[in-house]
Amino acid sequence: MTPHQTFRDELTIRVVGGRGGNGAAHFARFKYKPKGGPDGGDGGDGGSVFLLADSSLEGLEHIFPSRPLIAEAGRDGSGAKKAGKRGADLEVTVPLGTRVFDKEGHFQMGELIKAGQRIRVAAGGKGGRGNLKLATSRNRTPRFAEEGRAGEERALHLVFRVFAPVAVISDPRSDFSLVRGLMGGRVSAPHRFFQRPRCLAAQFGVHPLRAVVLPMSLERAVEFHFLHHLHYARRAIINAFGWEGNEHFDAIYPSFIKSIQTLELLSLESLTFVAGEDPGLPYEVKMEDKRLAVDFVRVPAGVDSSPAFWEWAEEALAKALLGTPSSP
Repeated sequence: MTPHQTFRDELTIRVVGGRGGNGAAHFARFKYKPKGGPDGGDGGDGGSVFLLADSSLEGLEHIFPSRPLIAEAGRDGSGAKKAGKRGADLEVTVPLGTRVFDKEGHFQMGELIKAGQRIRVAAGGKGGRGNLKLATSRNRTPRFAEEGRAGEERALHLVFRVFAPVAVISDPRSDFSLVRGLMGGRVSAPHRFFQRPRCLAAQFGVHPLRAVVLPMSLERAVEFHFLHHLHYARRAIINAFGWEGNEHFDAIYPSFIKSIQTLELLSLESLTFVAGEDPGLPYEVKMEDKRLAVDFVRVPAGVDSSPAFWEWAEEALAKALLGTPSSP
C-alpha cells in the first residue's frame, strides 16, 4: 500500500461493456466482374467487463472510482467478407469476500469467495451485421449495414469483507507473539500492520487456514476496529495476553459482545479468549437468533519468553481453531 492509498472496503464504480463494431457495406470488385455482390463483413462484438477474485489482495483501494471501467470496443467489419475483431475483455481484480451489487437495480449480482472466480458485470455490445448478411430475395444488393450496439453500462457497489473462517482480535501494542505465530515471524512493524484488516495464511500441522487479524485499542477505553470484517468468520479469538494488569482488561469481553450485537454475523459460532488469567467468562452468549459458544485459553506464566512458546502456541491455537485437543 503506497502512502496516498487508504484502505477501502466499500466502493461505487461504473462499468461499461465495449461497443460492438459496425458492419461493412461493401461490394465485391473483380477484374472480370466489376459488379460483384455484397461482401461486407460483420463488426466484432465488444469486450465484456469481469470481476476476478484474487487471493493476494486485501482491499479495494487499487480501483479508482473516478473513471469508468470500459472494455475494448469491437473492430468494424470490412470487405471480402472479413469480420471485425472482437474487443478484449476487461478483468478487474478484487479480493476474496467481495459482494457485487447493482446500485440502480438494488440487487446482488454475485459474491466472489474462490480464487480465480469470475463474474461478468457488463456485457459487450453486439457487432453490427454487414450487407452480406442483410441481402434478401427482395433486396439482393443492400447498400447499408448495421451499426454496432452499445455495451451494457452499470453502476456497481462493491462491498469487501475479508473471506476467512477465523478472526484474531489483538492490540498492536500488546505482546505480539500470538500474531507472530500466525505470520510465521514475518511481522516487524505492528503499528503499520494494524492500519487495516489483514488476511493471513496460517498452517497448523497439515491444516491450512485463512485468518483475518483485526485491531483493538486499550489506550483510553476498549475500542474495536473493522469488526464488520467478521462477516465470514466462524470462530473469533481475542488476544488479551499481556494486558491482564490494564484497567480495561475486564471490559474487553463485554465490550466485544456489545459491539457485535448490532452486526449481522450469521457465520460466527464461537469465541476464544486468550490471556494469562481467566476473566470469568460464561460458557455461551445468547445472540438474537443463535447462541455463541465461549472458550478460554490460558497462556502459562513465563512460556512466552521461552523456545517452548511456539510449540505451545501451535497446540493451543489448534485447539481453538480446529477443535483438536491440547495440553492443559
